[in-house]
Amino acid sequence: MLLALSACEKEEIFIPDNDPLDDTYISTLQVENYINRIFIDLIGREPLDTEMALELTTLQNAELSEEARRSLIEKLQSDVAIIPGDSTYQRAYYYRLFEVVKARMIEGVENDYLLEDRNNFVNSMQAAMASGDSANAAYHRDQVNEIDAVLAIPQNYMKDSIGIQEVFYRMIDNYVYDIINMNTFNFVNATFYDLFYRFPTQQEYDISFEMIENNVSGVIVGMPGTNRGEFMEIMSSSSQFYEGLIIWAYQSLLVREPSAAEIQYHMSYFASDKNFQELQMQIMITNEYANFE
Repeated sequence: MLLALSACEKEEIFIPDNDPLDDTYISTLQVENYINRIFIDLIGREPLDTEMALELTTLQNAELSEEARRSLIEKLQSDVAIIPGDSTYQRAYYYRLFEVVKARMIEGVENDYLLEDRNNFVNSMQAAMASGDSANAAYHRDQVNEIDAVLAIPQNYMKDSIGIQEVFYRMIDNYVYDIINMNTFNFVNATFYDLFYRFPTQQEYDISFEMIENNVSGVIVGMPGTNRGEFMEIMSSSSQFYEGLIIWAYQSLLVREPSAAEIQYHMSYFASDKNFQELQMQIMITNEYANFE
């Protein structure tokens, strides 16, 4: 009897790589919306009909795999092939990012406005030099250099001669940011909020104020500084700066705050490799971003 029962028992067989099929139906319209959203977020425009047809076929043939999603996002971030009637995806991506960062940090001031003011600063510098006013000439020269640094961001960042830290350093180190956030009180509060997504504690404010106004040594978010330049270095290179970028990426791409676990996950690689493009990638390949859930 026992032999008969044991002979009737079914053996459990494990077949590797045989996960059950997902019965969730993703419509063509959903995939097209995903492609459209990626194009707008990364290069600031909708895909052409030919681009949509190509990317739709590619994603559907790959069954919307993570690898296929990564490939599309990376293509828009870095492809250097010339697009007829346009430039390259890479150039479009870095100039789009530049405009988005400008909108966040200096109210989206137009490049033509910056160039016009640059010419005014050059004229003032030359007049000061002609009159022997070296201090005033040096002041206006600094304004010119700061504007040049801002305008050079997309090319410098695209060519990998600067990183995301330097992008934001330049965005707080210019006369436009100073005008928007006039005086040290506003400057300290603005840099904390714009970069960390929080205001300083009273102790942080007091140390920052003394550092900027009186060149007094102090420690902010675990980093030492003695003057305005070092204050800006701290604000644009600390771990809290990278946490702020994660918050910004989630707000702009998912329209929500990241959880503590999500911040911890992204910080595990982002704070070390400082690759903002990979941070975008990690968010944009998700079903949440694609609205496939």
